[in-house]
Amino acid sequence: MVTAIATLLSESGTSVMAFFLGALVLAVAVRLLTVAAWIIAVLFAVPLGALPYKLGWENWTWLPPQSVAARFYIWKYVADDVYQRPLTGIGIRGPRDLHFKIPTDADDPSHAAYALKGLEARHPHNIYLQTWFELGAIGAVLLLGVGLAALLIGA
Repeated sequence: MVTAIATLLSESGTSVMAFFLGALVLAVAVRLLTVAAWIIAVLFAVPLGALPYKLGWENWTWLPPQSVAARFYIWKYVADDVYQRPLTGIGIRGPRDLHFKIPTDADDPSHAAYALKGLEARHPHNIYLQTWFELGAIGAVLLLGVGLAALLIGA
């Protein structure tokens, strides 16, 4: 903030112009990075959803096992199930209506926190993955379009 004030109050017209041009470039870069992040999050939600489990993050002992670590397992299982109906998904509220259960192996220590609960996956707490699971690629394209419209028009 001090640098901005000093630059704007300086007698150097070049510095003031460079400041505003730099701010414009930064704003455009931030918007482009946000758009890119949105596209990646929506289009690659399924492989990204399975990635934490494949990397073994659910075994990190410092993570709460019944929330964060369990979520990694849920995301992996939901991501695997997306491939059953990749185009249309299982339908809105499908996991609740179908009483979608997460299989667990009680002998596997990494499953202990959620094996005891008989975990029912009503939703994965991941909007991108849930969209793919419930609405398939059609819903993901719609989500992508709505998000891009909001990012490019609204902001």
